[in-house]
Amino acid sequence: PGAINIPWTQLYKAENLAKLPADKLIVVYCYTGHTGQVATTILNALGYNAVNLKFGIMGWTKDDAVLNQARFDPATQPDFPFEGELTQ
Repeated sequence: PGAINIPWTQLYKAENLAKLPADKLIVVYCYTGHTGQVATTILNALGYNAVNLKFGIMGWTKDDAVLNQARFDPATQPDFPFEGELTQ
């Protein structure tokens, strides 16, 4: 209850910021905690009382369906330059 999903790249939009309570603690999370920290920093700079969930959802859950998601593979990312051979 009360959860709001806003991609961090859309956080700056006035219509998204208007959805957030200015008088309550905002807990931000992502999969690993890295992007969540970026969003938290933005919100804090804008005056919101925001904290990041340490280690993201990976650190919060023991659910294998969440923890065993496919990891980042640069070879499958379009227009992502890399040098050398890919190793497994």
